[in-house]
Amino acid sequence: MKLFIALLSLSFSSQIFAYDLTHKFGIGAGVGIPVPAFGNQFNEAADAEMGASVYGRYHFNASTGFDLGVSQDEFKDTTMNFKNIDLLAFWRMAGAADYTPIFGLGAGVTSIKDYTPKDAKLSLYARGGAEFGIMPSLAIDALVDYQYVSKMMGDMPGGAAHVFIPKVTLTWYFGAASEKSELNKEMPKEEAKTVMAEEKNEQIVAQLSDEFRNEESATDAVSTAAAAPVRPTEDIMDMTIEFDSSNTEVNETYQEDLERLADQLRFNPETKAVIYGYADNTGPRELNAQLAKERAEAVREKLIELGVEEYQLDTNAYGAERPTATNGTVEGRQKNRHVFIGVIPYP
Repeated sequence: MKLFIALLSLSFSSQIFAYDLTHKFGIGAGVGIPVPAFGNQFNEAADAEMGASVYGRYHFNASTGFDLGVSQDEFKDTTMNFKNIDLLAFWRMAGAADYTPIFGLGAGVTSIKDYTPKDAKLSLYARGGAEFGIMPSLAIDALVDYQYVSKMMGDMPGGAAHVFIPKVTLTWYFGAASEKSELNKEMPKEEAKTVMAEEKNEQIVAQLSDEFRNEESATDAVSTAAAAPVRPTEDIMDMTIEFDSSNTEVNETYQEDLERLADQLRFNPETKAVIYGYADNTGPRELNAQLAKERAEAVREKLIELGVEEYQLDTNAYGAERPTATNGTVEGRQKNRHVFIGVIPYP
């Protein structure tokens, strides 16, 4: 009982750490002292002795789950004992925390030894207590279960039985990954996006400071960069670049558009772009595939020269496959000699 009180107080006063048990399974065992309380002649004659239990556990999320267990409760001064099968749903009050109060409700079937004519009874359960995560895969619980053994499915001697069972259990968890660390808490997507953008702006500020020798110029440039807004991802537009026949050089007419795209990607470092290369069907298939690949690489290199990080850019080439226009006309073949830049916004 002292252990139970200590863990319960810790659950309210200790620092909260990430201990997410979502979709994890557990197997465990416990020992307790079943205490007959009131209600019938059995409770008056029997005395507390010892009980043991084993169970399987599953967590739907960080806060809720259920136990399926079997247990046996022994009593002094009587030959009767309880054999129980029960299903109990529980709620972890503090969710993904090392220390948390636990409450539960359930039902089961109790078989009573040396009682006739019918020894199978319906039982109802209530649970209170606390759990302490010793490590990500092991937890100790200090619990008190209340068991109500009804008169259903046969009469109890003198009425329903009421039993309180203080117990200590150990549970080993396995399945979905869980880390006992504050760093494992998932950062909200919008917050993560803001943090990444701020870090990128800090890098730009540092680069500008190094470039300016004059103190006044450096101060102005730093202030300008620090105040630069992070552009919304949805404002970054996909674009298409066409190439001359058998050519892989990016036409200078696209320079302004590429600079604009590069600027947007630089100020949205969490955003990526995939560069798809294409060709018309003129000439051998292998040559068209090579042209498409080189065109995609040429655009990628151009964006990197304009300050886009390499990790933000991926390439793919389809050659003459997946044409966007007919290859039966000069105009159609011209449209098929292109690179398409598809922007992948941060989720």
